[in-house]
Amino acid sequence: MRKRPRNLSQATCVLGKINGSRTKIFRTGNTTTPKTTSSSSSLDQEDQKIAMANEKIVRLENDKNDQGKVMKYLQNLAHKIVSKFPEFLDEDEDEDEDATQE
Repeated sequence: MRKRPRNLSQATCVLGKINGSRTKIFRTGNTTTPKTTSSSSSLDQEDQKIAMANEKIVRLENDKNDQGKVMKYLQNLAHKIVSKFPEFLDEDEDEDEDATQE
């Protein structure tokens, strides 16, 4: 059996179990909730949103750093290939010059 809340004004809706199905039982009385409860829950939600945004920022910064490392690796690899096979670079430049002259 569920315990009954001490302050019924704070518990305006209580879930009860009747005949195996859940129903909502509405209590009468003062239905105002304390302002500290609603403001603290909204502050908790704001804190969660800020924490999630900070996590996303960190993730994006890490992705940016990883992409920078990949670009640097690819540039170094391209430089090594060009230094081993300079004829490929010369042919590309000749083709580019021919294309611009036409």
